[in-house]
Amino acid sequence: MDIRENFICSSCGRKKIEEVRVNVTFHQTITSIEDDGYVDYDEDDNGTSSKGQVDRYQCEECGHVLDGVESIEDLYKYLEEGKGENPDN
Repeated sequence: MDIRENFICSSCGRKKIEEVRVNVTFHQTITSIEDDGYVDYDEDDNGTSSKGQVDRYQCEECGHVLDGVESIEDLYKYLEEGKGENPDN
């Protein structure tokens, strides 16, 4: 299912959903720190992370939270039932 064809945010009209996770650990190599506090990371290291847990699904643009959507299965059902209805469909 293509999100862009099945979702439009009721608050801002955008078509992107993001998954927000909590309790995530992320590791990446630091190569330098400038005097002004700017941190430079190794361009060849994309980092590694733990999966954490899903906290919510929301509009990527405005942060509008999709009520009642707590898992990827809920998100699929939400879109399939037309709750994220795209008026272009």
